[in-house]
Amino acid sequence: MRIPVARLAAWSLKIGYGALSVKRRPTINEVRPMAGAIVSKEADMGELWVSNIQKEVSDDEIRKFLCGYGFPSFDWIQRIDGTGASPAALLGFDTVHGYALRNLQPRVHNLFWKNRRVTVQVLPERDEY
Repeated sequence: MRIPVARLAAWSLKIGYGALSVKRRPTINEVRPMAGAIVSKEADMGELWVSNIQKEVSDDEIRKFLCGYGFPSFDWIQRIDGTGASPAALLGFDTVHGYALRNLQPRVHNLFWKNRRVTVQVLPERDEY
């Protein structure tokens, strides 16, 4: 039986002193918390701050832009005008943890899009009382 190389890469084999142990390693597509990340089972919502976007950019264009770089589709959006020089948007993901967004954030942070350098930051979890 031939096993594809991609499947072999997800498994590690350890042989020592008559014992054989097989352990599954996480694949690249699995998103795990980074070292030192505090993960709460109740916190299922992540928020993404996208600033320096044009006012004329629609919500669907922002969704298409982020999905093109591997982000899941956001559930809600709140526009923040600020002083008008660099409008921003707060994006909410109801079923995506902040640590998963932190893994994707470097893909789009400081990227040049629609004649502007877009700044993307993951907001820390909020404590709700």
